[in-house]
Amino acid sequence: MNPSALQAPETPALFVLAAMLSLLPLIVVMTTSFTKISIVLVLLRNALGVQQAPSGLAISGLAMAATMMIMTPVWQQIASRLDVAAILDGRERPSMTDLVEACRAPLQAFMHKHVDATELASLDKLVRDMHLHGSDDATDAAPDPEHASWPVLTAAFTISEIAAGFKIGMLLSIGFAVVDLIVANLLMAMGMTMFPPSTVSIPLKLLVFVMTTGLSRLVHSLIESYPR
Repeated sequence: MNPSALQAPETPALFVLAAMLSLLPLIVVMTTSFTKISIVLVLLRNALGVQQAPSGLAISGLAMAATMMIMTPVWQQIASRLDVAAILDGRERPSMTDLVEACRAPLQAFMHKHVDATELASLDKLVRDMHLHGSDDATDAAPDPEHASWPVLTAAFTISEIAAGFKIGMLLSIGFAVVDLIVANLLMAMGMTMFPPSTVSIPLKLLVFVMTTGLSRLVHSLIESYPR
């Protein structure tokens, strides 16, 4: 057997790999649909008025499962750029640059497709103005959101996902708030002012949500909001 095949990886490469693995959760949160889905599910739980069910772990698991379905085409593109079988068998050892480039292009295309164009253009212009402030050629450099840098694109995509999640959560909260108002007014009209409205409104909201298969419809809609 070739002794070089058993050679241990270089120490700098191991440090870079460890750093990338430690940043993996942050990368998933900032470059995938996980953030928006988890925000919507948390706001849904708050709108229903139940604080302990489903648990945070269950919400994160459901958000991750939906994210995996949404990001499947991206994972397939990344796998097509790398010989995964050869890497797992140890027959190939791609450099860190090759790994980063193989992951960067599909993720960048995904974020470009789903980022808010207005947010991306605004953030790109802001960064360019900051970098070109005081430069003689500042007026000659026109913003080009299509070629925005990776940090700008990531920040704009994250802001867009958070904003979209809050918009959906706001609509859900308004719908369930109407139920709370109706129940509170009915109890007041019946003279039951000392009776907590949540005792009636929470079961009623859960009944409506379950009878209309609300969770299934919501998750399906969230997945469909990311067309391939």
